[in-house]
Amino acid sequence: MMFFKKINRSLIIILIIGYSVATFSRCISEQDNKSKDRNNVKYGDFAGSASCSSCHKNIYEDHISTGHYKTSQPALGKQILGSFEPGHNTLSFNSLGKVSMEKREDGYYQVEYLMGQEKRKSKFDITIGSGKKGQSYLSWKNNSLIQMPVTFFTPESTWSSSPGFNPQKIAFNRVVTSRCLECHSTYFQTISPEEKHPEEFDKKSILYGIDCEKCHGPAKEHINFHVQNPEIKQAKYIVNTGKLPR
Repeated sequence: MMFFKKINRSLIIILIIGYSVATFSRCISEQDNKSKDRNNVKYGDFAGSASCSSCHKNIYEDHISTGHYKTSQPALGKQILGSFEPGHNTLSFNSLGKVSMEKREDGYYQVEYLMGQEKRKSKFDITIGSGKKGQSYLSWKNNSLIQMPVTFFTPESTWSSSPGFNPQKIAFNRVVTSRCLECHSTYFQTISPEEKHPEEFDKKSILYGIDCEKCHGPAKEHINFHVQNPEIKQAKYIVNTGKLPR
């Protein structure tokens, strides 16, 4: 009798282990499938948050004033917070070198001077950060991105060395990766192979800021469906974040 009890107990344990392994494997498989779906998203799947305003006007207008929405933008003059006026546009890194923020004919630049002579420069191409605490800057190098050495520090309303940079050494070589852009944009299309470093991006396939579609998913199919079927009020082809599991 005792022998059969031991067999039954062993069988139950084996069945529990088998079920657990199968469940765990299924979870991993589902996670892999979700990752594949996310990785297969293309720029053409997005509609842009402005497309949301026709049906969600108040939400859209509130969102575009948030720090999330402003966390990355093209670096046009009005988007760059720091001063370019003489006397307020330089940051000294050491006794020999400084960086000057300058407006030139074709745009805005961070220019390195060594012993008074111009050595190199990078153009302001993208702003990073809402500006509440500060604002940093990215510059295109062909199809790759670097972070620039000078950041605007909002509480003191002044230029400062960028976070993580050596405050005594001028550097224009910090590579920006897709992992960096995941938190500061809705979409950047990578065009280089996975093993290539630095990564390359398509300059025409970018959605700046943390947009509506960052959380709700690409909305082109959603918008097309509801434009063609205005009588259907239940949202189709979009992620309802309020119903996501924890």
